Amino acid sequence: EEAYVFCTELQRLVTHLGVSEAVMQKGQMRFEPNVNVVIEAEGCESRTPIVEIKNLNSFRSVRQAIEYEAQRQIAAWEEDHDYQLGKASNENRGWNADRGVTEFQRRKEAAHDYRYFPDPDLAPVEVSDAMLEEIRATLPELPIARRRRFVGQYGLAVKDAETLVEHRATGELFERVIAKGAPAEVVGKQFVNVWLKLANDRGMAVTDLGVDAGRIAELA
Repeated sequence: EEAYVFCTELQRLVTHLGVSEAVMQKGQMRFEPNVNVVIEAEGCESRTPIVEIKNLNSFRSVRQAIEYEAQRQIAAWEEDHDYQLGKASNENRGWNADRGVTEFQRRKEAAHDYRYFPDPDLAPVEVSDAMLEEIRATLPELPIARRRRFVGQYGLAVKDAETLVEHRATGELFERVIAKGAPAEVVGKQFVNVWLKLANDRGMAVTDLGVDAGRIAELA
């Protein structure tokens, strides 16, 4: 569940910052969780080998693949207690969504097997504290902080705040409407139940509907 939430928040973050559209169906974002299990039994602790599940293309697959793989590893350890990190090989496995199972692809190489070498054309970059502070100063309000503020400042339900923050420009339009004097609770419900529905039916964002903040506030 934590991995699922992490992945959804990462997608929100990169889209909010304009780093990527991060559309899973277009291959713009993929996840490859590494899974192993700590098993405590009879006063001893065992750790199963690390399995990397390759190329997951949906949040649902992330959740299901991790759940399945954890249980598969426990079953493998129960069958053979030598199924442990350092004794058995780490693996790459694929996720078969139709069957709901991970499938063996290959054993995992160690770092030296990849034969890494320095790129002679890349100059070293030293990041100074001043550079970090300059970058921090230019960052916009990030999705988690904005959701928390929408709930606290405007009294929105958590689910409504999540929906409004999903698209950065929509959240900014919502605040412009509030600034025009419209009641936040009414505006929040109208965004979720009216404006977002109209936008989704047309395959666009609320900000592309051509209705400005003043008009939305007047209607609210």
